Amino acid sequence: MSQIPYVNRLGDELERAAERSLPRPRRSRRRLGLLALVGALLVAGTALASGVLSGDAETQATAPIACYDGAGGEFSRSVAVVPQHTGSAAASPVDICRREFALAHGPSGPLVACGAEGGVAVIPGRTASDCAAAGFGRLDPRFGRARVRAAAMESKILALEGSANCIDPRSLARRLRRLLDRSGWTATVRLRGGDADCGTVSQIAGDGRRYISWDLQDGERRLSVWRVAPRRVTDLLYSADRSLLVPLFRESGAACLTFPELRERIRERFAAKRLDASVRRIPLHGALDDDDGRWTRYRQGCAILAGGQPDGADAVIADVFVKR
Repeated sequence: MSQIPYVNRLGDELERAAERSLPRPRRSRRRLGLLALVGALLVAGTALASGVLSGDAETQATAPIACYDGAGGEFSRSVAVVPQHTGSAAASPVDICRREFALAHGPSGPLVACGAEGGVAVIPGRTASDCAAAGFGRLDPRFGRARVRAAAMESKILALEGSANCIDPRSLARRLRRLLDRSGWTATVRLRGGDADCGTVSQIAGDGRRYISWDLQDGERRLSVWRVAPRRVTDLLYSADRSLLVPLFRESGAACLTFPELRERIRERFAAKRLDASVRRIPLHGALDDDDGRWTRYRQGCAILAGGQPDGADAVIADVFVKR
């Protein structure tokens, strides 16, 4: 549905993701990844590690974290794969996964951070021997220092991006290259495909915040500059504090709206921010979670919001499920 590679457009996932930083009631157990990000970086619900290789501290400090609950005594599927908190080294991998477990199935017991091939794994346990027993390596003892350094670099990249609503992708790549060189970071910068006019390195995570995706391939660290819509448009769609979609998800679950009624609400909200919104019906295959009531409304024959995406520099497309 979307041309932006790092956001899952399915409405039930987007709304839940954008609100994950807010207090929520306990949920039933769900074994799935809770974020939808760059396909090559994160595959929701799959393991990061296949052996005991743990990599170096700098690799671990820039890699995503896989959270395993060890259900059934195996570690082939993660409960969540999450980025390390951008711009902050305050939250440890254990802290991050403890929050994910609380969202997925309630409080967890003791957890330990392990080194994984190309990343970090958090599993039930207390010591490095628990990591070894599960097939993982040790977390590098220099991880904390490396994470502080990585967080500082990520903050600089975010500041560079945030200096304008739209930076030409090639210009952003050049400026990013100079920033890395000045800061003593070894990384390759590459432009990714697409026809949008603006560039971004950061991606919007499941909690609606921006983070930096470091890609490690064959021992080489890479940063990608993606071609996307202007920052203002993507923020109004997906960010935690500015998204117009999140309240519309709630509204389409709280009341039974007809397609014309929901279409008008969507157009009005985006028009207030000087954006045109086209609204289209799309088929629903399968079922939705009913956390927000939208599945119930859909079965009643009501129109419910499915998701949205940019449509150039000053417009968006919103998708609506309507039972036929």
